[in-house]
Amino acid sequence: GKTTLALGVALRAALDGRGVLLASATDTSIRDFARRLESTVDGSPAILEHFPRPKSGPGSRGTGWNLRQSDAGGWIGLAAAGSASQLASRTAAVAVADEIARWPARVRSGEGSPLALLRARLMDWGDAGRLLAISSPVLRFDAIDTLFRDGDRRRLEYTCPDCRERFPFGWSQVTGRERGETPRIACSACGVEHDERARRRMLRSARWVPQRDDPTDEDVISFTLSRLDSARATLGQVVKEWRRARRGVERGDREALKAFRNVVLGLPGESGAVDVDKLYEERTRDRDPSTIEQVTAGVDVQDDRLIFVVLGFTAGNVDAHVLDYGSTLGDPRDPEPWQVLAGNLAQPFAGMPVSVVSVDAGFLTSDVRRQCARRRWWVPTIGRAGEGKPLAKRISATSGLATMGKDNASAWWSGRAASGNVYLPAEITRPEIAEMCAAEALTADGGKLTWKRIEGRQNHLWDAALNAVHARHFRPLAARRRRMRLVSL
Repeated sequence: GKTTLALGVALRAALDGRGVLLASATDTSIRDFARRLESTVDGSPAILEHFPRPKSGPGSRGTGWNLRQSDAGGWIGLAAAGSASQLASRTAAVAVADEIARWPARVRSGEGSPLALLRARLMDWGDAGRLLAISSPVLRFDAIDTLFRDGDRRRLEYTCPDCRERFPFGWSQVTGRERGETPRIACSACGVEHDERARRRMLRSARWVPQRDDPTDEDVISFTLSRLDSARATLGQVVKEWRRARRGVERGDREALKAFRNVVLGLPGESGAVDVDKLYEERTRDRDPSTIEQVTAGVDVQDDRLIFVVLGFTAGNVDAHVLDYGSTLGDPRDPEPWQVLAGNLAQPFAGMPVSVVSVDAGFLTSDVRRQCARRRWWVPTIGRAGEGKPLAKRISATSGLATMGKDNASAWWSGRAASGNVYLPAEITRPEIAEMCAAEALTADGGKLTWKRIEGRQNHLWDAALNAVHARHFRPLAARRRRMRLVSL
């Protein structure tokens, strides 16, 4: 129903003479959107007569629906979220963002967030500009979940026929889930259980009720729906989906229940075992810098930037303090971003210098080794998966690289985050906490979205943090007697 809603909004706005930019996750999904848009219009003569098809040029049958004009002067343009040129093609009064939870974090040109670029298309229209963002949630604090939390969080509430109190339908209120039982939904006020016929009668009393009186962003009106709110689905069908997902988990498909949570209940999945909410709420905890005994830094190398995380470790490595994090823009093949990064890491943190900088050399290995060779205690590091692989305390004389056991480092770092032994700066955001501290992420694998350790996309802060964890195994600055020697490059 989400795509049907997007099509309806786009067509209505175009018929009213407004420009609409409709963006989806990939080029493939945009082509699918164009086909559905064309079939919708072709199947409705009343709408088709308002969208004359030109013989050639934009909007012709050969070029699909991009920039199709209506007789009222409106138009519908299509864009892929990863393309800055498509997102910035022209201003629009209405922007529709489809499945934004699966959008890339940045456009391919490196110009930043695609959602921010899409919003910029509305600026010329002032208060008249409208953005409709729709998606099934994937992870907590992903793009759609963040927008929902920033808004007034409206949910459908229904009137209980017994106590006349209003309540929303939730999975925790569904009873009779096992085979042979009759599924019912219980009122959260009086506890009376209602069968499917009573649920359908209650659907007629549905009313959108904001769950938050002081939204973070007053301009955001946010809604959430689950299949329990649908007249097309029954309680029995929803419970069957849950049983099927549970059987999948029993057979080893750990994603089955997460898919049920995302698609059927409309709820985001968890980011591994890390409580992002708790870390965010406790990010302003007082920390005693005198307890920090070693400061290290980790660097993740991308093709257009260097991402760094500075960590401080207490005695026995019980706690980890995130002292600084950020990125230095620029091509890592050039010396300029390395010089800027070295200047940032040259300052003292918690009253002491950075003792070791561990730099991920899995990408642009020769350039990383060359830059590390020029700086004292910068260690080029290569990650190796597998349980029990150690975090090397020295650089190999053969490869000129230190080996980091990624599973070992991941277990230590996610364990500290899950137990609340990571102290975070006040300015850090929830998405940054999820990227830096979460143990798992949703990753595309062979065309299928699966949960994996966060070794895929959008995990740059995580990789930088793991390198900083690796660096703590080298001797602190106070214990050094001689300069580290690297092999000749």
